Amino acid sequence: MKIKNILKQSIPKKYLLLAILVTMLVITSCASYAMFTVTEEKNNAISIVTGSLYYQLTVDGANTTSINVPANTTKTYTVVLTNNNNRTARFNFYYIGNLASNVEIGYVVEAEAIAPPAATGVNLESNSSQTYQVKVSNNSSSAVTIQLGVSVGLDYNDLSLPSNGHLLEEAKSATAAETLLAKANPENLDYNTATVEQQKEMWTFSHPATEQTEALTDYRYIGVGPNNYVSFNDELWRIIGVFTVDDGTGKKEQRLKIIRNESIGTYSWDNKPSGTGSSTSSFGSNEWPDARLNYLLNPGHENESVGGSLYWNSGSGNCY
Repeated sequence: MKIKNILKQSIPKKYLLLAILVTMLVITSCASYAMFTVTEEKNNAISIVTGSLYYQLTVDGANTTSINVPANTTKTYTVVLTNNNNRTARFNFYYIGNLASNVEIGYVVEAEAIAPPAATGVNLESNSSQTYQVKVSNNSSSAVTIQLGVSVGLDYNDLSLPSNGHLLEEAKSATAAETLLAKANPENLDYNTATVEQQKEMWTFSHPATEQTEALTDYRYIGVGPNNYVSFNDELWRIIGVFTVDDGTGKKEQRLKIIRNESIGTYSWDNKPSGTGSSTSSFGSNEWPDARLNYLLNPGHENESVGGSLYWNSGSGNCY
């Protein structure tokens, strides 16, 4: 059919008007990333909505989308996402890119229930905010920067994550080591000028790399009256410090090193007579896995007639 014949066809004005409107919306939406065009079917009618949506993101009160985490640091940041539009909108919140194997990020669940980040988005009413406590653990010798991202859309349309976006999952509960490190004194603080309360907390010590080890940072209690007592196994123990330990898989963790405040008494390393078990002399075995002291102190030896994991289980029975 020739073009002039097409023009002669009768086209209802309402369809012509709709076609012109859609064309204008397509052109407008390409002009700015903030513009959107969404169709929604309600009561057998199609409505077309166009406009701009905005948001504000702050990290510890600063207008930024970056979290800068120093080396060997675990810290919780307050991240506030605000809907400053005049209508309800939908948001999803994520971090961008892959994390290093020794860096973790997640949101902290508090007493007041919050809507966790969701791939399809969470609705926020006009001029309302959602506050997240975001915990980052950087167990590396260098600082890291984590980039945050936000997607926004209309409240009745599901969102999706970008290809490089990752949802925040619930963060693990703070360990005892992390709780203590949050109060540790910096390395450049002089003990003689520190307050009495500061003198009771842990102190930071950095060690340069050697041929055997990489650069290390550990935390120790020093002074005459440190606040380093802890209850463990229903007994009083003292914390020596916090040290970085390889868990056996290459992943490094910060763990407490503790010592019992009082001696548990006099016990032999091992006193099995010659020919008993794997003993080879009348002085017992010098192999720790086979030692009766190991049977006494650690779990998994409940079936032993002597030791029997009694100390580990706070039990009573026969031991040498």
